[in-house]
Amino acid sequence: MVEYLYEKDLRGMQFNILASTRHEWVIAELSSRYGVRKPEIRSRLIERLDMILLENLPARYEVWLDHGDGEDPIARELGVELLTVYIPLVEDTRMQDIAQETRVRIVEDGAHDDAIAEGLARVREMIRS
Repeated sequence: MVEYLYEKDLRGMQFNILASTRHEWVIAELSSRYGVRKPEIRSRLIERLDMILLENLPARYEVWLDHGDGEDPIARELGVELLTVYIPLVEDTRMQDIAQETRVRIVEDGAHDDAIAEGLARVREMIRS
């Protein structure tokens, strides 16, 4: 019987991709930014991304660093496009909701740092779920 590649468990190959120095750097950056342990980040990347996205992870992260979230400083601090477009780990609508609620809280309360911290905590939970 013929075994097709798409029928095999590819986690070993995915893990090998993530073991490179550049990929490890991206994982460390995401871990630091969102307060999620590196093994959890690796696991989520393997679960949610295909091989092509995994291969291009460092390049996608670098493009986000240079151009991501444009003129919106709140979206930049939360990494809205980072986690929805460049490294799609969370749903766009949920991420947009968090960003909007963070903006509203900043305007209403004036507590920028607290609002960002709360937004990042919600993003962290979305990454983990």
